[in-house]
Amino acid sequence: MKLLNITDRHGAIHWQDVHDADAAIVRLSQGSDSDCCIGISPETSEYAEHNLHGCFDARIACGVSHLLGGITVTEVRTECAWLIRQLRRISVYHTLPIVVLCLGEFGASDKFKAFTPAHNASLVRCAARELRRAGFTPILCADHETLNCCLDRKKLGEIGLWYVRPFVTEKTAYTEEPNMLLWQYSTESSPRNTGISASYSVAKPIHFEFEPLPPKIRCHTVGIADALSTLAERFVTFPSAACF
Repeated sequence: MKLLNITDRHGAIHWQDVHDADAAIVRLSQGSDSDCCIGISPETSEYAEHNLHGCFDARIACGVSHLLGGITVTEVRTECAWLIRQLRRISVYHTLPIVVLCLGEFGASDKFKAFTPAHNASLVRCAARELRRAGFTPILCADHETLNCCLDRKKLGEIGLWYVRPFVTEKTAYTEEPNMLLWQYSTESSPRNTGISASYSVAKPIHFEFEPLPPKIRCHTVGIADALSTLAERFVTFPSAACF
């Protein structure tokens, strides 16, 4: 399956023009109005409603992502209570029970870098616990630096990992994170890999196209994982080397 990772920078997508895509993760919301803002002020993405509806109408399986904003366990609980209300509100369009948690748009934001890895791990663990209780499957999206410098892996708890590790071979990524659920990588260093890339105009974000042009970014699994069992049952029977 081919998976699209849709954020605000992609704008309002013309989903009827999107071809050869099986699933998408659409940015739904964030816990604060910027990656560095202290405290929470939850808000939905400007293009969330449009892209969720369009994805559904295009019959593309859809999960969502959320940028964490809380910096205390109490804030994260409040943030997740708000997030769960939003998830239930758009439940008809949220056809994959997946919620991808991010500590920042590109790696960990500066506010999380200011705290200890143990503290940050407790925030992710709290968010994951709240989402599971509400019936959703949490996945942590993190790059190499975030995992090694900003999170105490021993205190992170059980959570599926979306590993953002471009410009390395599959062997390297798998050696670093043998239990990763998804691997997001660039094909600039691996021409043999193909995937879906995004080519869009900042001036006219409505005209969004997916073309096989560099840089090509895609995500794929490295094995069958329990966190995607619901997806497998509802949408596809995965072969032994299944991939997104």
